[in-house]
Amino acid sequence: ISFMKYSIIITYRDREKHLSQLLPVLQEKFKDKDYEIIISEQDDDRKFRKNDLYNIAARDYATGDVLIFHDVDCIPDENVTYEIKDQPVYPCRRAIFLDENGKPKDMESIPKGYQNFRNDVGEHSGFVFMLTKDMWKKIGGLNPLYRGWGLEDDDTRERVRVYGYEWYRPEPEVGTFFILPHEDNHPGVEDKYYLRNVEVATNFQENLKYGMGASLGEVTKFETDIENLVWLKIKEVYE
Repeated sequence: ISFMKYSIIITYRDREKHLSQLLPVLQEKFKDKDYEIIISEQDDDRKFRKNDLYNIAARDYATGDVLIFHDVDCIPDENVTYEIKDQPVYPCRRAIFLDENGKPKDMESIPKGYQNFRNDVGEHSGFVFMLTKDMWKKIGGLNPLYRGWGLEDDDTRERVRVYGYEWYRPEPEVGTFFILPHEDNHPGVEDKYYLRNVEVATNFQENLKYGMGASLGEVTKFETDIENLVWLKIKEVYE
């Protein structure tokens, strides 16, 4: 299937350095394709709400047939392909964590659960995922109830399965991403927002009814002088 246009949505806050590294790589990747990059920036100091930022950008601003949901700290190598057919895609098969000098980190300095990612990320559901616009509409968008760190990507992984899709992941040699250095954001298992996310995940089935329609925000759209780039600043409007 040849699609007309790609919408690459990058959720973002306070990561200028990462963004400046990712943008030129994506621009080079997509230079011969019809594409747009949407920066969906959380413009407040509340807990990060990635799925809301994705939903608002995809629902109200994305004009592509293919939606690529992209973490800002994940840099594809030259062999990564962002192709999709009839199933959702995780383009990342291997993840190599880099230090401040751009060199692979020592195994000991990588959080334990991620240490084997240099060989295979397994069922990991973060980093980057792709849906056609039609798939995204069919699953109702992403669950907007998550606040702060954790579990929203797992929710998306299971959500598409409920609607009859199965994830596709490429072979390791075409699925390598480099993960830029940042602090481990896990707030700890006692964090009240993390505990709330656990509760949302535990009630997965009944929370399927929440999707893109429940994602609200006060959006300011900026034109930039970067070709094919739209910048959204989004403030939370929930109490």
